[in-house]
Amino acid sequence: MKVSFEALSRKNVTTLIWQYDALLKQLYGVKWLRTLSQVEQVLLEIVKREESELILLMFTEERKLIGSAQATYSFRPPTTTAYINSVVVDEKHRGKHLGVI
Repeated sequence: MKVSFEALSRKNVTTLIWQYDALLKQLYGVKWLRTLSQVEQVLLEIVKREESELILLMFTEERKLIGSAQATYSFRPPTTTAYINSVVVDEKHRGKHLGVI
């Protein structure tokens, strides 16, 4: 299976937010987004954090979201440090080594 990667950004978040929420349900056990105001709040947080966080999304060829990872990074000259957390892969696609580059 071929997959592609894309960063969640202010350009694509409105079209992907519901798929992303469904994926996070597998990680946390509950759906986070239930109302439009909650969606708007999440969108504002993503835009605000865009300079210090990266949410990387993994898609199938049909553009179905099947995985994500969050990286938080900081710039402290002379280095940049990043921490990867909140990794989740759709339960139907786990164990297939799709994230191996």
